[in-house]
Amino acid sequence: MKVFIMGMGWLGGPLGRSLVEKGHDVSGTYRGTKPIDFPTALPFEIGRTPLRDLGKKLASAEVLVFAIPPSSWLRDYIENQKLRRFLAEMANEFSGKAVLISSIGVFGSNQLEVDESTIPEPDSERGSDLKVLERFWSKSFNSDSIVVRLGGLVGGDRHPVRYLSGRSNVSGRLHPINLIDRQSVINLIEKILLSPNLDRTVYHGVSAYHPDRESFYRSSAERLALPLPEFDQNDRSRGKKVNGLLTQNEFNLSSREEDLYP
Repeated sequence: MKVFIMGMGWLGGPLGRSLVEKGHDVSGTYRGTKPIDFPTALPFEIGRTPLRDLGKKLASAEVLVFAIPPSSWLRDYIENQKLRRFLAEMANEFSGKAVLISSIGVFGSNQLEVDESTIPEPDSERGSDLKVLERFWSKSFNSDSIVVRLGGLVGGDRHPVRYLSGRSNVSGRLHPINLIDRQSVINLIEKILLSPNLDRTVYHGVSAYHPDRESFYRSSAERLALPLPEFDQNDRSRGKKVNGLLTQNEFNLSSREEDLYP
């Protein structure tokens, strides 16, 4: 299978390597340092590199994975009405299964328990932007569009406890965590890419384990011998729980709580 990954960074690079190990033909794009594992990867930056520069590599792919983080470009493209045109041009260059890596941040803070069938009701600019991106992606690629909403990502040296360590008066002590480790994301995306028939067009990549923030991050800090975060004990808000059981059941995936810890 020919796979084109737009954004071969922290997630896209390891995904590409895993697919190559399984015998697939993988290429894609990068920003910054060229990945040494993929000599045919192409430099690409949204807003600066024309899509036509991706040429035959994009056009000949059977599967497209769009894994470029939206934080660097999405707001500008929505404000200046460039998003629809950009995705339409991409759909014109590519024909096949098109997978968008999105985020559970599309859900609003008042949506206290959600799953893959829940309609997002964002209450932040970022969430609203993600909802627009998902809608335009689905319209651009029609029946071939897939949206994968990921929880907070952990893996390697990446873990949110490094940011929270030593902080005081941290909010949301009772909020459930909604995380997923990088290898579980790769396993999920590979299942989606390789499945000839899918049950849905929206999937959730999030662990089945949802301990509260206070116990989880204090335990995580202890494991790394970092200063413990101190949570606001007066904060009794409950927070949002994002379920991915429909996704896990479709692909027979399992979660390990241990994979969420550093």
